[in-house]
Amino acid sequence: ALGALLVVPGIEPWQAALVGVILAPTDAALGQAVVSNMRVPAVIRNALNVESGLNDGLALPFVTIFITVGLVTTGADTDLQAVQTLALALVGSTIIGAAAGIAGGWLLRRAAELGLGRRRWQPIALVALAVAIYLAADEVGASGFLAVWVAGLAAGTLLRRGGMEEAFELSEASNTPVIMELR
Repeated sequence: ALGALLVVPGIEPWQAALVGVILAPTDAALGQAVVSNMRVPAVIRNALNVESGLNDGLALPFVTIFITVGLVTTGADTDLQAVQTLALALVGSTIIGAAAGIAGGWLLRRAAELGLGRRRWQPIALVALAVAIYLAADEVGASGFLAVWVAGLAAGTLLRRGGMEEAFELSEASNTPVIMELR
């Protein structure tokens, strides 16, 4: 934000803050060589992958806040509209994501315990869960991205505590049995 204020003449403080928040998260593409290298221990690859997503998820609420400040500052939104937008985008998305992530993670874990699905299809179930959560949040005007991010934290915690780390393997290897069957 300070850099933007110094470099761009006449920029508003909220605009400079928005530039700072947009540029702050790290890009996972820069670490792709490490994250995809099987010689790097899985726990380190996973931690780097999660950290990158964590940065994006933490930045999004601030992006939403600074855009809303900009809308109020320019007169495009009233204060009341801004509060309603922020409440739905931040609180609504968090509630939708947490509830759906907990429910989806519990259902996947319970199905595995009962032997109702093969392990190789669990990653597909997580992808389907993410798509469904995004669409549900978007349908009510909340942030699909934030809802999926919160759901991922919730479902991931439940699945890891249940010893279901294999449910996350789809994103880590393109030659999993699931991918081979789909070809």
